[in-house]
Amino acid sequence: MNFSGYVNTTAIESAFIEMYHLLLDYKRSRMGADILYVYNPTLMLMNEKPDDQLKSIERWGVYRAIKEHYFKNVYEIPKSKFSVNIKDEYYHTVKRTLSFGLLPIEKDVQTEELINHFDYLFDHSIDQKPISIHTEINICPWDSTHHLLMVGLDVNQNRNSKKQLISSDGQTSLPLANNLSTELQFNNEVVNRYRLIGYENRLQLFGEKERELTKPENVNTDLNVIALYELVLHDTVRYNTDAANVMVSYETSGSGRKKKIYKRVSINSSNAKPSWNFILSSAVASYSMLLRNSQYKGSATYQSVIDQVLFIPDIEADEHWAEFLELVKKSKRISQEMEQDPF
Repeated sequence: MNFSGYVNTTAIESAFIEMYHLLLDYKRSRMGADILYVYNPTLMLMNEKPDDQLKSIERWGVYRAIKEHYFKNVYEIPKSKFSVNIKDEYYHTVKRTLSFGLLPIEKDVQTEELINHFDYLFDHSIDQKPISIHTEINICPWDSTHHLLMVGLDVNQNRNSKKQLISSDGQTSLPLANNLSTELQFNNEVVNRYRLIGYENRLQLFGEKERELTKPENVNTDLNVIALYELVLHDTVRYNTDAANVMVSYETSGSGRKKKIYKRVSINSSNAKPSWNFILSSAVASYSMLLRNSQYKGSATYQSVIDQVLFIPDIEADEHWAEFLELVKKSKRISQEMEQDPF
């Protein structure tokens, strides 16, 4: 932190870091609780004077503990939904916290926002619909006994007419798609259990059961979004069989007519080469689970995330992925320092 021009900057910085590590240890001791009383270092305002900053250090956040999606039995819950309107503010929160030399707290690590901070390239040569679905199943990078399903949704305004995009005054953009919703139905003869990665802030408890609070959404701009599911298949699964069916329903602007598109998800050979989208999105998911110290992180390490991204030729030439690599390296270094000196 740069407190230049103010008094005793070293003492303030040292006190802040010491308090953070003490509270982090306290937080770890409370991981079994539903409510965490945790200081949020991202509340530190860099333009405050020292007296105000010392008051900022006293700010505490009261947060619900992150409860990751557990593996659901397909026989009991065969359907799942995910949202497409995803912000990326938590990506910037993670980036800002790391710039302080600190690891972010779990509630500031929203996996779906980290994944969808990046743009992914989809092949439009086959599907020319205004909305296209892209799917892929391959071996899960952090658990080779599991599979990972990538579902990509692409809403591209270049394939919509101007009448759908522009109102009568010629200025106001209209939604590309109204009441858009996605739903996956898993085949219980192929998939035993599944787990949606991320989207925990869209869960709500009703008694002892969880309900996904995913409602139909209006899409006002072209976008692509990726959702990942970790799958446990049955022991005897033949390749080229359907593991799931994806349905997207929506209304085109001005028509009021409901449209539905479907995509069957097949299990291909385990030797199939993963796409760049699959490699990169799953690398971000691994990174997110490491930051959270997730029980599902498996064999993932910061170094394995770096190696996975660098598998893509010339990926460092892309400024966004180059920045991501720097964040992973910084997280690795901070994590190692905390292991050596947790206080």
